[in-house]
Amino acid sequence: MEDAWTIWFTGLHGSGKSTIANRLAGILKEKDVPFVLLDGDELRKTISSDLGYSLEERNEHMRRVAHLCKKNPRNGILTIASVASPTEKSRAYAKKLLKRMFLVYVKCPLDVCLKRDVKGHYKKAKDKEKGFEHFMKVSSSYEEPKNPDIILYTDKESVEESVKRLVGRLKERNIISKEGYIDLHTHTTASDGVLTPAQLVSLAIKKGLKAIAITDHDSVSGVKEAMNAAKGKIEVISGVEISCDDPGFVDTHILGLNIDPDNRELKELLKKAQQYREDQKKAIIERFRELGFRITYQEVRRLANGEIGRPHIAKTILKNNPGKVASINQVFDEYLAVGKKAYIERKDKISIGQAIKAIHAAKGLAFIAHPDVYSNIDIPRFIRLFVKEGGDGIETVYAYDKTGRLKNRSEKEPTETIDRYRRIAKEHHLLETGGSDFHGKESDELGKLKVPYEFLEQMRKR
Repeated sequence: MEDAWTIWFTGLHGSGKSTIANRLAGILKEKDVPFVLLDGDELRKTISSDLGYSLEERNEHMRRVAHLCKKNPRNGILTIASVASPTEKSRAYAKKLLKRMFLVYVKCPLDVCLKRDVKGHYKKAKDKEKGFEHFMKVSSSYEEPKNPDIILYTDKESVEESVKRLVGRLKERNIISKEGYIDLHTHTTASDGVLTPAQLVSLAIKKGLKAIAITDHDSVSGVKEAMNAAKGKIEVISGVEISCDDPGFVDTHILGLNIDPDNRELKELLKKAQQYREDQKKAIIERFRELGFRITYQEVRRLANGEIGRPHIAKTILKNNPGKVASINQVFDEYLAVGKKAYIERKDKISIGQAIKAIHAAKGLAFIAHPDVYSNIDIPRFIRLFVKEGGDGIETVYAYDKTGRLKNRSEKEPTETIDRYRRIAKEHHLLETGGSDFHGKESDELGKLKVPYEFLEQMRKR
């Protein structure tokens, strides 16, 4: 995994480094972009409380801050550091250590900084307070950076103007992501969703999403309609959710994103998967009939506009047998979930390796869908198999609260589960994706989760 970016602010005391760094931090916080903010003056109270302001002591302080950035415990998270770092040599040291350092030179004439003296350092130097004996000498000999990534002229432009230019440059360099959120797990009438692809796109636009992925079960037939409906107002990512079965891992799902829906190898695999799905659903319907429920394949087929899914069977069971079941959740909990009374495994199966191979053939990326939904399998072993087969990422951000899966877990909140899988993804050097698994049901909310656009940007770098 690549080192995280450090945005390093250099400049004279009083130039506005901390002001602009704090303003940038506020913008990132509003947009839910994770970061760590390190202020050089504040750190002098902790890691550098033994240092003064001589050139040697300033360079040592800068060195300590650089190593603190390097050891940032929140692995992969953006770091903002505001440190005077008065020499070219000291900045070169930080850049070599951190590797991915964006240098911001906050330029302001010394006479202007003297008048500002926001933190009182110049006055302390004038009064010859202990520790400030060399402050003015070092400040007056500050070496301007030769090749900063951006120069902010704080004596000529307002804080707002400086911050706007900085944010713009950071976006150009893909150091911070575009604004807005995405939903990369949705279903349409091409499988078991309620909305047509065009209706789903329309809803996503109303919700203000920047991108959605159409990920119907074992089908790509809704992708082109969705793309045609977007009309440049929203990004539509071509996707699919493939049902897989391997020894010890029954009924798992692999998401394919940024795929070519016309790829021959992928279409051939999906054709097989659709037939296997159809055969399985016919067998499940027959099992329900054996258990005394009123249901026929024909009425389930009429209910499903696209691929038949277990939700279609559950709806028909609920409609035809009001005295036996009271809700769709009950149908799943007692009959349709893996290992329950009416569940039947597929006789013919698609393996995880086959799914990943077909997704890659279609120039796409393969992700484990909603890993914590699989209550009946060894998740760590499943992830290891996925990685061994060449998988690319994990759906780390998912609406676990709507599944009820947390009731038997030690984690009390969905955010704890999401954080755990984000850590696992980083440990395995895997990409991340996220989505609502939107089907159009009452319990669904498109874009409910704040999935960052950055996920999509990282995928495009692969």
